[in-house]
Amino acid sequence: MKHAASAAGSRLEDELWASMLEHNRLLLATVTILCILEGLLGGFFSWVVKLILDAIATASIEGVRFSAALAVFAIVCEAAICLLLRWATPAFLRRAVTNYRMHAFAKLLDKGIGAFDQGGASVYESAFTNDITTIETTYLEKIETLARDIPMFLSAVILLFVESVPLATWAIVCALLSLWVSVVSGKRLAPHQQAVSDEMGHFVAAVHDIIAGFAQIKSFKAEGPAERRFLASNTELEDAKQAKRRCEKGISVIAEAAGSISQITVLFFGAWLCVSEHAITIGGIMMVTQLMNYIRIPIAELPSIFAARKASVALAGKLASELGHAKAEEGTLQLAPEHAQDIKLRDVFFAYEEGDPVLRGITAEFEAGKCYAVVGASGSGKSTLLSLLMGARRDYEGKVTFDGSEFHDVSLDSLYGTESLVSQKTFLFDASLRDNITMFGDADAEALSSAIEQAGLKDFVAAHGLDYACGEEGANLSGGERQRVCIARALLHGARTLLFDEATSALDQKTADQVTRAVLSLSGTTRVMVTHRLDAGLLRGFDGIMVLKDGKVCESGTFDELMAEPDGYFHALYTIGI
Repeated sequence: MKHAASAAGSRLEDELWASMLEHNRLLLATVTILCILEGLLGGFFSWVVKLILDAIATASIEGVRFSAALAVFAIVCEAAICLLLRWATPAFLRRAVTNYRMHAFAKLLDKGIGAFDQGGASVYESAFTNDITTIETTYLEKIETLARDIPMFLSAVILLFVESVPLATWAIVCALLSLWVSVVSGKRLAPHQQAVSDEMGHFVAAVHDIIAGFAQIKSFKAEGPAERRFLASNTELEDAKQAKRRCEKGISVIAEAAGSISQITVLFFGAWLCVSEHAITIGGIMMVTQLMNYIRIPIAELPSIFAARKASVALAGKLASELGHAKAEEGTLQLAPEHAQDIKLRDVFFAYEEGDPVLRGITAEFEAGKCYAVVGASGSGKSTLLSLLMGARRDYEGKVTFDGSEFHDVSLDSLYGTESLVSQKTFLFDASLRDNITMFGDADAEALSSAIEQAGLKDFVAAHGLDYACGEEGANLSGGERQRVCIARALLHGARTLLFDEATSALDQKTADQVTRAVLSLSGTTRVMVTHRLDAGLLRGFDGIMVLKDGKVCESGTFDELMAEPDGYFHALYTIGI
C-alpha cells in the first residue's frame, strides 16, 4: 500500500508540474525567446564598447559613428524586449500558478467525505497559499533569470574566444572554479528553504487552532498558554528564516569573492597580453572586463536557483504525496438515482485505526422508502454507523450492500449523488442564504420553496430574504437557523437516501418536532435518523427503530413492539433515560 501511495504521489507530482504548462507553452516560449535575446544583447553591448574604444584609439570617426549606431540599435531592442517581458512574464506566472492550484484542487475534491476527520487540513491550507507562493517567487520567477543568463554566459565565452584563445581558456578555468565553489555552497541552502516552508505550515496551523478555539481560550482563561504557543511557533518560524538569511548571505559572500578573484586574474592576464605581446587591444581589455561580469553573475545565481528548485520540488512532492493517497479506494458501480435505496448490513465491524471496535457485528436492514430511527446512549456507535453509510469509512469488516450491490464496488461519486447527510455539526459558507441551500447551483423555485418550508425556514426567509448574508461559518444565524439551512439543503438535493445525525439537536422542541414530522412525511426516500429525542408521538411514526448498545444492535422493531418488552434496553432508555 505504501508503495502504491508513493507511486501515486510521484505521478501526481509530475502532473502538478505539467499542469503549469497547460495552455501556457506559447507564453513560456515567448518569455524564453525574449530572455535569450536580452541575454545575447549583453554580449553585443560589450562588443560595441570594444568597437567604440578601438575607434577612439585609432581616431576613426567612421568607427565611432558605426559604433554609436549599433549602440542605439541595441538600446531600442532592449527597450522593446523589456516592454514585452513586462507583459509576457506576469501572464505566464499567473496562468502557471492558476493551473497548479486548480489541478491540485481538483485532486483534493477526489478525497472521500471523511478525509479531514482526523485533521490534516492545515497541510492543504499551506499548500494552496504559502507553498505555491514560495514556488512562484523562488523558482518560477527564476526561469526568466535562467533563460537570460545562459545565452549571456555563452555569448560572453564565444566573444572571449574570438578576442583571445589563451585569455578565454583562462577565463573558463576561473569560471568553472567559481561555479564549483558556488554549487558546493548552494547545497547548504535547500534544507533551510524547506525548513522555512515547514515552519510556516506549522505557524499557520497554530494560528488556525487558536482562532478556531478562541471561545474556549477565553472561557477557560487560557490566554497565557495560547500566547506561549503562538510565541513558540512564531519564534521557530523566525529562527528558520534567520538561518536561511544567514546561509544566503554566506553563499553570496563566497560567490562574490570567487567571482571577484576570477575577474581580477583574467583582467591582469589580459593586461599582460596587451602590454607584452600586443595580442589584445585596450577596447578588448574593457570588453573582457564586462564579459567577466556576464560569466560571474550567472554563476553566482546558480546556487540559489538550484536550491529554489530543490525546495520547490520538495513542496510539490509533499502536496502530491498527500493527494496521492487521498482518494479512497472505490469501485465503479453506479447506483440508480431514480429510486429509494435498500441498505443491508451483515456482521459489520469497524474500529478507528488500531483501537477497540466501535461497531461490533452490526446486522441490520433499512428497506427502501421507509424511515428508521437509530437510538442509543452516547458512544454506542450511532454516528459512526451513519459515517460508514455515507462512505466516510470504507475500511470496515463484514458486508454492506446498497440495492444488492456490495458497498466497496460502488463509486463514491455515485453514492454522493444519491445520499445526503445532515450532521449535528453544521457548516455554512460565507455566502447568501440561497447559495447555502442550493450549494451555489440553480434550483427550481417550487422545489426550493418546498425545502425551505419543510425545514422550518419559511418565516426566516420571509423576514430576511434569500439574499441574506449568512456570514463566515454562518455567524449571522443562530444555531437552530444554521441547522434548518442544512436540512433544507439536504431536502433540496433530492437524494434517494437521507441520513440525519442528531440533525435536530440544536432546534427548539417545536421546530425539531416539525422537522422530524417533515422527514417522516417524505416519500420515495430511505431515511435513517439518529436521534436522542424519545418522543412517543414521533417515534410511532418510524417504520422501525434500531437500538444500539456498545456498538451492537441489542434490539430492533417498532415503538410499540419495543415498549412491549418491559425488561428491554429501549424500555429503560425511554422510561428512565439511561
